[in-house]
Amino acid sequence: MKAQATQKGSALYRHFGDSRAGFFAVRALLLQVMHPDVGAGVTDHSDFKNEAWKRLTETVMSLANWVYGGERGSMLEAARLRELHVRIAGTRPDGERYTALNPSPWAWVFATLLKGSLDAQQYFGRQLKPELLEEIYQEGRELGALMGIRPHDLPETYPEFEVYFDDMCTNTLRRTQASDDVLDFILHVTRPKPLWFVPRFLWRIIVWFPAWLALIVTAGTLTPQLRSQLELTWSRFDAAVLATFRGIVRALTFLLPQSVMVLPSVLLGKVSLLVLEQRALSTRNENAMKRAGQFDTNWSYADVPLLELPAQAGLQCRPGPKLALTSVPDLRNTEQRIRQFPPPDRSIKSWADVALETG
Repeated sequence: MKAQATQKGSALYRHFGDSRAGFFAVRALLLQVMHPDVGAGVTDHSDFKNEAWKRLTETVMSLANWVYGGERGSMLEAARLRELHVRIAGTRPDGERYTALNPSPWAWVFATLLKGSLDAQQYFGRQLKPELLEEIYQEGRELGALMGIRPHDLPETYPEFEVYFDDMCTNTLRRTQASDDVLDFILHVTRPKPLWFVPRFLWRIIVWFPAWLALIVTAGTLTPQLRSQLELTWSRFDAAVLATFRGIVRALTFLLPQSVMVLPSVLLGKVSLLVLEQRALSTRNENAMKRAGQFDTNWSYADVPLLELPAQAGLQCRPGPKLALTSVPDLRNTEQRIRQFPPPDRSIKSWADVALETG
């Protein structure tokens, strides 16, 4: 199996970005952070409480670019995500060490996204044929390989993938501080900064019903064991609300073609790639100066080299020119050193930092 970006018209392209998957977004996020390693990483290296809307927006944009940004968008986003997570490591509350790129949590995050999308389509729409599910899954594994998810990190077939998923939910997932933070955000949805002009009391009225409905959908589609761990109550009234909402969504989307259901994700993917490249263009000179060390303003430099992906990713990237300093007299002083950029303790958080390396 080789790493491969999503091809237009493929099974994964037609189904991954189904709009109904948004109803399972909180469920997917909860399943991710209930993995002990993922939960610890989010708690230690992310300020989800204060930046929840920013994190959610970046995740949606990133996912759209990764799946629907074409070959260039997929390569850039996959490399950016790996670079973003490479420095995330620490110790869990139970004393075990963790790293974000450990194969188990790294593959699990991708598994929740793929399974959540497929489950949402079938829960709120028609059942997908086994042959189609298998085709989507195999194409998903090829896309995941761009991020370094090896073939043996996930099962070979979709039926085996379902067994793996159920086993993870039963034996690996547990309540974490990050899962509590996610639920707290749903229960007390904060007002996004761009909507600062909306009065707080009005904001609470606006978001009360959507937040409550999101909690109903999330709790109702989790297993009883996971609901018990998270201390989520479930009653006959909740079940009736979920059944009613499910019927309404099915009725509204029953006659819509699949191309319409994924159209928002396709458009968002194109916008995301445009934003990424525009940020790279606007910050190239500034970052190139930082790479040069800023010892002197009278210097010139070549284009920043292209991003080189690992050979095992199945992709070929031509190397770009090396960064060249041609007029930096201060470098003749052996006591001075060019400082590294970015510093080892700085995580690359913006798209431009990685997109810059594509030349």
